[in-house]
Amino acid sequence: MIKTQSKSQNTSSDKAATVIEIFKPAIFKRDYEFRIDGKPVGYMKFAGHFHPKAEGKLFDEEWKLWQTGVWKPFLEYKANQSPYDKGKFKLGWRCTVEWTSPAGKKYIFKKTKWWKSSWAWYDENNLPIVTFKDDHSFSKNQAQITIHNSSRKDLTLPIFLAWFMILKEKSHAASVAASS
Repeated sequence: MIKTQSKSQNTSSDKAATVIEIFKPAIFKRDYEFRIDGKPVGYMKFAGHFHPKAEGKLFDEEWKLWQTGVWKPFLEYKANQSPYDKGKFKLGWRCTVEWTSPAGKKYIFKKTKWWKSSWAWYDENNLPIVTFKDDHSFSKNQAQITIHNSSRKDLTLPIFLAWFMILKEKSHAASVAASS
């Protein structure tokens, strides 16, 4: 059962939204669970504390992500299921990424507000299709993902990629704050 909620401010094509909560079960580990209505639907585990490699599963798709390059960073991915997709994303300024779906539609991932940690994937019409909102409390809840059109099933890679990039950005910001 997918948790849906009506949103009166959404467009007519956006009648119901799926809400995924990101939960961190252990404090000192970099493992995350994706949950809908408290039931696990996926996970993300990092290879180590300082390694930019992660693997995980969301719904029925498994992915591996890792970062390559220092001066020109790329995020590479590989699917563990058929059709065994493999590719890379070039990171833009402030972790913006463009992605073209298998159907040929272009999407862009960017931060929506500079003073808050909220991010979104936008479609060609500049409408948000997936939004990410951080939870800044000291609880185990880490974030909330809202898929604005719950009938879309091709968004597992962008959701997985976006959470990986948000964690990389948070790690980078913590490093900068600690060094100054």
